[in-house]
Amino acid sequence: MESRPPNVQQNGTGPATKEVRDRALASAFRKNDFVWLVQERYDPQFDAWNVDFVYQSMMGRWMRKRYRYDGPSGVVYFLGERPVSEEELTSLRRTAKVFPVAELRR
Repeated sequence: MESRPPNVQQNGTGPATKEVRDRALASAFRKNDFVWLVQERYDPQFDAWNVDFVYQSMMGRWMRKRYRYDGPSGVVYFLGERPVSEEELTSLRRTAKVFPVAELRR
């Protein structure tokens, strides 16, 4: 028996899959965190997403976090984080999209 949520496409690229993925990834942040989705890459070989975010840590430093979302199991793996330079942050403000943590964590 398959444990995949209903309406999720098998290849991991459909809108339902992204919605399920985003809800799972939102749990990695506090509800009121300001988070930008910087990069998302789908890996068809493993039916998984590699997703990078930028957020402001509790210490006030902007950090880049990387996660892997495994589609078949629904598991989120933390792959690490690093500080973001001022130059990188300036660029990301123009290119990244806001990740609506509060809306996804309802």
